Amino acid sequence: MVPTPPELDLHLTARICRERFDAQVSVARLEGEDLVVPGADDGRGRRGLNLSSMVTHLATKHEWVSPLPDEDYVARLRILGAADHPERFDELLSEIAMGRSILEG
Repeated sequence: MVPTPPELDLHLTARICRERFDAQVSVARLEGEDLVVPGADDGRGRRGLNLSSMVTHLATKHEWVSPLPDEDYVARLRILGAADHPERFDELLSEIAMGRSILEG
């Protein structure tokens, strides 16, 4: 989980955190905003993780998750009402952890 101040680059911050903590997956968000970006590095395992499938799964499961276009191969989503419901981010993290097979598959 990478809460990122608005003055920092979200993607770079997530990548540095994955490297620093030897994490396979990161879930980054700009503090005070509803944008969430799951991230993973290519080549860390036998095959890459399917982040777009996870975003689709989350959007199907929760009406407050809105998937964003990923034509540039970057998975992203919005948590609708994030400012009024900060617990939704934690719920999202729990769902990602429980849906590990979706990422791998």
